[in-house]
Amino acid sequence: MTMTLDSTIKAFQNSLTEIGVAKGIENIDGWMETLEQAEFSGAKSINENLGKLKQQLQSGNPDGAAIGKLLNTLGDETTRTASQADGSQGEKLQQFGQMLSKSSSSLN
Repeated sequence: MTMTLDSTIKAFQNSLTEIGVAKGIENIDGWMETLEQAEFSGAKSINENLGKLKQQLQSGNPDGAAIGKLLNTLGDETTRTASQADGSQGEKLQQFGQMLSKSSSSLN
């Protein structure tokens, strides 16, 4: 999970639009696969919201406001989840949750 988290954080440090839809969907798929196996509180909700985000990205006409709302929700959920993780993993999840929430504001 750390490698995926590190690469996802790195991608978010750049512009979201530079990631591209295909790469974004690939990243979402990886997280959804990881979360299907997860047993921590909130994993199911995060996975469901990732699925909704993926649907938006795959649609012919993605709704920026809907994507922004999903990113904000995912940011909140990720930040809450960070408290359940140990050490540097928790810190990275906290950082990523904040990045998700921050990036959502540019789409609303």
